[in-house]
Amino acid sequence: LMKLDMALNEVNIVKLNKTTLDGGGGGGIDVNKLQEIRQGLAARRAAQLPKLVSCLAKEITDSSSEQETESCEEASIDFQYGDCDSFLEELNELYSYSEAPDLCDNYNAFSEKIANCCSTSSWKLFDRRQMEHFIFLLLQEFEMVSPERRLAALKCLAYLLQGAFMECKNAEELAEAIICNVIVAVECGVWPALCMLFYMEADSLVITDADNRTPKDGQSLRLVLICMYTIVETVRRLDGEEVDKLILRQRFVQELSEQRADSSLVSVLLDMILKYCSGSAPYYPIRKLLLLLWKVLLLTLGGWKELREMKMQRRLAHGLHCGWEDTVSTACTMQPLPAGTTLARGTGELEPTVPVPTGRLRPPPPRRQLANCAAEFDDSSYCQAETSLGEEMVTADEVEAADMLAAATGQRPDSPRPEQAGGASSTGSRRTRASSASTVSGERRLPWSTKIRHVDVVAFLQMERRKFFGYTLAEDEVSTAGLPLPIRESVAALRRHEYTSLADVQIAREKRLQKYKFSQRETVDDHACSAAVEQLYRAVVPNVQQLAIGLVKVLFASAPSSKGKSDAVNLVHEVISVQADDDSCNNPPSEGVDTPEALRLNLDVNRQKEIIVKATAALLLLMLKHFKLNHVYQFELLAQQLVFANCIPLIVKFFDQNVLAYVQSSNELPELNYIQCALACSGAGPPLPARFHQTLLETATAKCRQAQSQSPPAGHFLWRNLFTLINLLRLLNKLAKWKHGRTMMLVVYKSAPILKRALRVRHMLLQLYALKLLKAQTKYLGKQWRKSNMELMSAIYRNVRHRLNDDWAYGNEVQSKSWDFQTEESNLMIEIDNFNCRRYGNLFGALRKTPSMAAIADVVFEDLQPYDNDVMSVLRKPFVFSQRFKRNYRQWLEHEVFQLNIDWDQLLQ
Repeated sequence: LMKLDMALNEVNIVKLNKTTLDGGGGGGIDVNKLQEIRQGLAARRAAQLPKLVSCLAKEITDSSSEQETESCEEASIDFQYGDCDSFLEELNELYSYSEAPDLCDNYNAFSEKIANCCSTSSWKLFDRRQMEHFIFLLLQEFEMVSPERRLAALKCLAYLLQGAFMECKNAEELAEAIICNVIVAVECGVWPALCMLFYMEADSLVITDADNRTPKDGQSLRLVLICMYTIVETVRRLDGEEVDKLILRQRFVQELSEQRADSSLVSVLLDMILKYCSGSAPYYPIRKLLLLLWKVLLLTLGGWKELREMKMQRRLAHGLHCGWEDTVSTACTMQPLPAGTTLARGTGELEPTVPVPTGRLRPPPPRRQLANCAAEFDDSSYCQAETSLGEEMVTADEVEAADMLAAATGQRPDSPRPEQAGGASSTGSRRTRASSASTVSGERRLPWSTKIRHVDVVAFLQMERRKFFGYTLAEDEVSTAGLPLPIRESVAALRRHEYTSLADVQIAREKRLQKYKFSQRETVDDHACSAAVEQLYRAVVPNVQQLAIGLVKVLFASAPSSKGKSDAVNLVHEVISVQADDDSCNNPPSEGVDTPEALRLNLDVNRQKEIIVKATAALLLLMLKHFKLNHVYQFELLAQQLVFANCIPLIVKFFDQNVLAYVQSSNELPELNYIQCALACSGAGPPLPARFHQTLLETATAKCRQAQSQSPPAGHFLWRNLFTLINLLRLLNKLAKWKHGRTMMLVVYKSAPILKRALRVRHMLLQLYALKLLKAQTKYLGKQWRKSNMELMSAIYRNVRHRLNDDWAYGNEVQSKSWDFQTEESNLMIEIDNFNCRRYGNLFGALRKTPSMAAIADVVFEDLQPYDNDVMSVLRKPFVFSQRFKRNYRQWLEHEVFQLNIDWDQLLQ
């Protein structure tokens, strides 16, 4: 009625104004009546009631632009979250667009080599024996002193691992050829030779004079990284039903995990990344290094699926409950937030939703409540909010309230009224839809089970003891004697929902080990993944601070809003062609230059940044997840160093952009991607036309300009950018979870409106992690912020897991001071140092930060065990040989036994 009254008044004003302009139609105008109406409207606007005329006028003027933007925003994104993208897309992102001519160079080198040593020039006509013979010839070339011969052999091998694309007609055939050639190469022993070349090229690139170095000097290193990445990515996906492929994959993983000469491939890659970030090796191909390190860790440690399985096994081994929901799996089954509301639009304005009247259960709100609305809204947005949120609230809340009321009073709720003819919507029709929805879906419940930590249960019990008895029992966490029955029932309910994490078990175990150093012994898990994580942590811990700072610098340089600075790392070198001079590395062409080469370079630079930030975010998240599963203090060390390197404000700054436009990025030239470019070469030759690459570039840029002139289709997204945003939000949740000081950093850097704008991306997994971060900040943002963001609070309540005794929606945190947060981080640092000194102090002297730590680290606890002096007893103990030794046992016998003249009589004497 109020809205109808306002609409009629506005219509009367429009009519009166029109009559005034037309001369009144021969009759006079009641000026006093017009003034009274305007005074009434002024009074309503002073009470902050909504205006219709201005909103309708705004709709008319902006209708065309809003329809285009809302069509993109309202469409849900069909995105499947996983470890990485498809096989061919991951291979595409390894190459920059400037490396397209290198494909033809690789083919030319292969043609010359095969013409000199083989009778046929077609790789497909080779049988298995001929393939192995040709690869062995390439391995012999790797050991030559001449860099030109090694480079030619690398080009031949790269062409084979790229699928011998000149003999393929489509993408499926090319993918099968890549897999087949990689399997043959691995079985021929190509991987150890590539590792040897990789170490040698990395050292030679650092030794080369930096002033006279050109982009062509790193061509050998780029080719080695391309070959290694292709092998790792291909073998990582060999998880089918064929036994031979699974055995090959297991052997390759064991070979990756083995250390040689006190170093591993992971440690060398980390060292190269540190050199690049410090500026001592700026010509390293950082994108290929990050991608290779990420995929090596995915292969040796495992992805998200393996993490879930290992977590279940660890919890079962410690006797913990395993029935809790998985966040990613559950979120993928949830619906994203409604598109028509201010929450999904990401605006800061408030669109008040009027509750739907439902008979006796909830009376309509009085007028004075509506008069206190703080923002203006139009009729269309009101209808959208009413239909999107009102029906959901009726379905979830009203029906459950009706059932509870009927169960308590013994009365049945109001019967729903039938829908009126002509499509008229009424309260009864909404209740009919609500009841039918509840009937179809069955049980109505929140998507998550509630949890509570053990420390919160103990705090509640101690608080009740102090309240009723005036004292607490510090050592008693079980007894409820003397407490009233409702309190005992509350404690029992809390214990039914108690969640004990692996971190709590590990922290309690570490406290016992620190307290009883001689009587308690630590048993390290002998699982293969645990050994791989321990090897990774030992490679990370000596330079963890420099590594965290370096990766944060890479993230900062890859941010879309970052400007080129003198102290920032140079990410442009890898996308510059080999013929470009050094000055163009630091001064790429501006976006205003309208040439195909300039457009290619600008898109390539932006694409380079997107791929680097994708690999860095996924790498950090994978390391944090595995460290936390292995031991919580390993996770806390890397997380704390990332916080000290200002990773939290950097991620917040990364999201301070048009996130929806970033997800719908068009920094792609599909015709210049590796797969499409290789197939284009196959279709055009051999031999290739003289201006083949220039024609291909002009065609790709013309199609790109045509695509940029059109609006993106509904639901369009770029996989890697959405994957990056989700991983960054997960990383931010990992850093800030249960850390009040780090949560306050989110508040200080004003992340709430930035995260709210991120909700415009209609994918539930991204929205869920953004809502989690907003939930952690609500108690610090104050009552007024919560009051003006009630729609956001409702979304948090419906979609985020609840913690019992957590007053996130009502409490105000005003007692904490800055020094409290500093004390929290200092205590955590002390615990981490004690853990590192106890477990790794004998390996790294820098971890002994105090004399007491050094004294404890020098104690070899194995020497305190009983010593076995019996020779036969020692000989009877089984000796475990490595898999590498078992595979090369015959060669060991040949070199170490048969070829050596040993005087056994003299040796035994």
